[in-house]
Amino acid sequence: MNNIIPLKSLLLFFFVLLIITFVAEAEIVPGELAWRFPTGGRVDSSPAIDTDGTIYVGSWDNHVYAFYSEIVPEDSAKGTFPTGGHIDSSPAISQDGTIYVGSWDNYLYAINPDGTEKWKFLTDNLISSSPAIGVDGTIYIGSLDDYFYAINPDGTKKWSFLTAGGIDSSPAISLDGTIYIGSLDSYLYAINSDGTEKWRFRTGGLIFSSPAEDLDGNIYIASSDNYLYSLNPDGTERWRFLTGGSVESSPAIGIDGTIYIGSLDNYLYAINPDGTEQWKFLTGGAVTSTPAVGADRTVYFGSWDKYLYALNSDGSEKWKYLTEDQIHSSPVIAPDSTIYVGSRDNHIYSINGDSGGLSKSAWPMFRHDESHSGRREENVEISCSYEIDPLSQSFDSDGGEGVRITITTTDPSCAWSAVSNDTWIELTSETEGYGDGYVDFRVTENTDIYSRAGTMTIAEETFDVTQTGIAPPPSMPILVIPYLNRGDDYKSFIKISNTGFTTITLDVELMSDYGERKTIAGIAEITQDKTLIIYSDVLTENADLTGSAFAVRLLLRNGELDDVHGVSIMNTTSGQRVIPVYRADKENTSKPIKLITPYLNTSPDYNTFIKINNWSESSNAEVSVIVRTDDGQVYSGSLKDIERSSTNLYRASDIADSFGLTATTFSAEFEINGEADDIFAVVCQQAENGVRVIPVYKNKSTTASVFSYY
Repeated sequence: MNNIIPLKSLLLFFFVLLIITFVAEAEIVPGELAWRFPTGGRVDSSPAIDTDGTIYVGSWDNHVYAFYSEIVPEDSAKGTFPTGGHIDSSPAISQDGTIYVGSWDNYLYAINPDGTEKWKFLTDNLISSSPAIGVDGTIYIGSLDDYFYAINPDGTKKWSFLTAGGIDSSPAISLDGTIYIGSLDSYLYAINSDGTEKWRFRTGGLIFSSPAEDLDGNIYIASSDNYLYSLNPDGTERWRFLTGGSVESSPAIGIDGTIYIGSLDNYLYAINPDGTEQWKFLTGGAVTSTPAVGADRTVYFGSWDKYLYALNSDGSEKWKYLTEDQIHSSPVIAPDSTIYVGSRDNHIYSINGDSGGLSKSAWPMFRHDESHSGRREENVEISCSYEIDPLSQSFDSDGGEGVRITITTTDPSCAWSAVSNDTWIELTSETEGYGDGYVDFRVTENTDIYSRAGTMTIAEETFDVTQTGIAPPPSMPILVIPYLNRGDDYKSFIKISNTGFTTITLDVELMSDYGERKTIAGIAEITQDKTLIIYSDVLTENADLTGSAFAVRLLLRNGELDDVHGVSIMNTTSGQRVIPVYRADKENTSKPIKLITPYLNTSPDYNTFIKINNWSESSNAEVSVIVRTDDGQVYSGSLKDIERSSTNLYRASDIADSFGLTATTFSAEFEINGEADDIFAVVCQQAENGVRVIPVYKNKSTTASVFSYY
């Protein structure tokens, strides 16, 4: 006889749904209580969620409850659907909104969305099994009368299957339509859709657990013999995993194939697809609650220690929430990430979550999905694409903390990782995750003169990092070659030795005779006790210099000044030409630069000349000269100024003519008002039998002349 529900009760009935009296404006914090609702008895049933967000759950007060998903206070009005017994069974919701649930009054109930009874189906013993719904609408459920039933959507029996024990397990419907059900006779049964037996597998204990199926059609079932079993689709054993206690929890499967299950030994286990242990998590009580896996791979489950746990995918605790009694109920994850679970403290709990909904794995929770269909559906294809913001950042040489890089994914199940491709870019946050996330990083100090560029690969995207070098050293100490030539007759080279213990690093600046300037960074690195030869044509080609005659300034970026020794040698058709090399001093004064040429010759065969470079880009250099002949006569006067970035050549014959000298040979002391770093000189000759004149360079300081020549 059908229950008659008074009109007044219908008005309060839970399918009219709870009246919302307020909506919390507070920030949602994962692991905190959104609301809880009292029932008249313990709640072992697992909540089910309809597509409209309505939550359905049974209680030991013999009623089924429905809730809006919004926050409600404890004293809100409630509506209920009464049955004649306790409700352990978890509701299942069909596509047309019908709710199916079993009761200890031996009935399976079909309830309309408006809260009225559609029909009820009587068995010969209590029902704690939860129903499954086939694609054709057939409802499958077990009873402690030892029978497994298939019931048509109109409430008539389609068929029944007899086992040798009561059925507390809940059925799982395979992708191919096979129905799996465990029995207290220790067997897992595979039943065809017409009610005939396909195969059976014997375990070593009673089966309270419900089966689950993975993407390959393998079946997982636990038993009170302490084992979790993995079976092939034909019913043969793949492997078994031993826990430390009876297993009444049902398996759930993560997106990567990991199997999660609780045991009466107080542990939740994470088991690899090959049957090996991945990790285990100890609680303070038995775990009969079936885990639910979130899209971000968070694992939620209850324990007899009264806590609802949230674990990260590596088995570490994310958070836990304390209720007032044991949790046997299996949690469900709503699309908005809220977790709903019952407790034996007689309450339904709504706990804030942040998982992005339920995992899209083959079997992510008790009864497979939020509506508790108990049916595996086609594999869900997850399309993942990623965006990161920002895409780059620049740093000065000091480095430091970088900006937070946000990761946006198209699905909470999308996995991402972050990798630094350069040692000086250090990740300081998690290097992998799921769904939306972020990455923090820092950049170490750059002690080099040169800037550098590096990358991180984050969620399949490239993040670019650039960093400037330290401020380059001043233009001194320097090694100066005042004259090089890359012509066929004057192919010059520089020979540099390192006699110290520190690697020498050099930069080079070039200036041609007509002012063209180029810089080459890092032209050379010379290790201890090594000598380097740099040819003039290599220099000009690297600098793309068009002039054939040029001056060279080598900047010492790293290394000891005293360990650098240089010589320039020129190979020509007329023999060796020696070019002096000087190093300017760092201490500059207001004194003019003095350049002494102890031997100049005006004869046609030895019409020597002094060539002076003004490297400055901003000022001219004034030049004067004091001439001393061999017979002791002294002459002085001004010469033509050297314009900025230019070169002047002063021939011995021209100097002699300007002073009316009759002597063929004489010495000359050039005085130059200009910047010491910008003035370079070389004495050359037009003879065929070797060098006759060596200039002496003195800088503005009071120190001794610092130059060397070969």
